[in-house]
Amino acid sequence: MPKVRRRYPAFSILAPAAGGLLLLTLAACGIPGSAPGPSSSPSHSATVTSKSLSSSKPPSSSASSGSGAPGRCLSANLTVGLLQTTGAAGSVVRTYAFTNEGASACTLFGYPGFALLGTGGKSLSTTVVRTPASMSTVTLVSGGHAWFTMEYPAQTGYGTLTCPTSTALEVTPPNAYHFLTVTGTAGTIQAYGGTTTHLQCGRLSVEPVTGTPPSP
Repeated sequence: MPKVRRRYPAFSILAPAAGGLLLLTLAACGIPGSAPGPSSSPSHSATVTSKSLSSSKPPSSSASSGSGAPGRCLSANLTVGLLQTTGAAGSVVRTYAFTNEGASACTLFGYPGFALLGTGGKSLSTTVVRTPASMSTVTLVSGGHAWFTMEYPAQTGYGTLTCPTSTALEVTPPNAYHFLTVTGTAGTIQAYGGTTTHLQCGRLSVEPVTGTPPSP
């Protein structure tokens, strides 16, 4: 089983569970005492682009709101696991799930952020594209799940060109302060992008979190 590794970014920007989830080792990270604004962008030098996205007001930064309604999910109370991998026509589609390990219910709304890491934690080129889709608030009870889908081009169609393969993936929950790091199969990604004349490695398309599990 992969070992837990705690990472502290220079700037903060990005048990088994029911339902047959394949949970990978991870760690919630951050800088003690810092209070940067919430962001779904990953740390390091990842680029985030979007198309026709609806703006949203970030949820409360507390674990629960004054009205007693669940607050946003904190990274420290979440784990993330790879549920399934499929692919067709030169692309790879992965479905991941957040699990609320906290004692109280919490909410997620919007898109997670990513950063690909290579050997020794070296940052790899990462471009996150937010696929236009309707967004809704997902409430996770203690032990509950929220799902999201990531898609990226495989090597098919790129001839002999080669993009690096990540050894870990940083995942920032929507509107969260700190990222989670997954290793093993869940963090191993060889993402292509662009064209054969203008290769753009590390292009990841992501959909917002949903409370509906994917079809088997």
